[in-house]
Amino acid sequence: DAQNKTLITYVQNGFTNDIDTDTDYRVRIPSEVKTYELKGISKLNPLFALSDFNNILTTAIEVDYSAINTNPAADTSQKRLIKHVRNVFYKNDVTAALPLHQLQSKALPFENYQQAYTPTLITDIYGAKVNDPLLVEGKFTHSEGDANWWIRSGSTQFIAGVETFADAQNRFYVPISFTDPFGSKTSVQYYSNYFLLIDTTTDALLNQTSVLSFNMRTLSPERIQDPNLNISQAISDELGFIKAMAIFGKGAEADDLAGLTDYSSAPSTQLRGKPW
Repeated sequence: DAQNKTLITYVQNGFTNDIDTDTDYRVRIPSEVKTYELKGISKLNPLFALSDFNNILTTAIEVDYSAINTNPAADTSQKRLIKHVRNVFYKNDVTAALPLHQLQSKALPFENYQQAYTPTLITDIYGAKVNDPLLVEGKFTHSEGDANWWIRSGSTQFIAGVETFADAQNRFYVPISFTDPFGSKTSVQYYSNYFLLIDTTTDALLNQTSVLSFNMRTLSPERIQDPNLNISQAISDELGFIKAMAIFGKGAEADDLAGLTDYSSAPSTQLRGKPW
């Protein structure tokens, strides 16, 4: 019976170095997270105690992810890695990534990786239908020289072209583009020179989404034009929640927000109440 089955997950965190110098201080940041399913864990009392898990990742026998229904032999424990994520950070000059588990004072994110397949899992699911060239074409990659295949998040850029670290610093380290695992880059531009509100995004095919106006009270987009030049607009209430939205088409072809304002009027407030 599934309700009577004991399910145990065990999370192991890996961290970067600390930064502790005369000019900079930063506590370590998670750089790797492994989540295991554990089986065969014995306990001395009716409830598990922390001591029941001492050295468990060292003593437990590891099985592949595909071994979902495999149970450990009597008097032994078993671990199965069910999730594995790695985070990599930029060097302070934002020109390249640091090695895994290393950190500099700015702690700017470069890319993260999530394990997708082990060689055994690929064979278990696809047999001989999937080979290494096909996985490379799908932009899966190896991490830290292992044989497993990982999904890349895509990377974040803080400088472009001949720009230097000083340019990123002057923009308060806001991203200026994002590159996906296939190499397609989406660039972002900001409203005025405040580098606070994203004004325009442009993808690799030059499809552009623009904010035509902002609500400076909520610091959010108010009127947006999509890559097909269709315009949409939203208004927010006193608390900043979306109150109404309209699709204008190419300008005045469809809905509108005539008669609506950000603030509730006395009559509209009364309509919300129940007189009985």
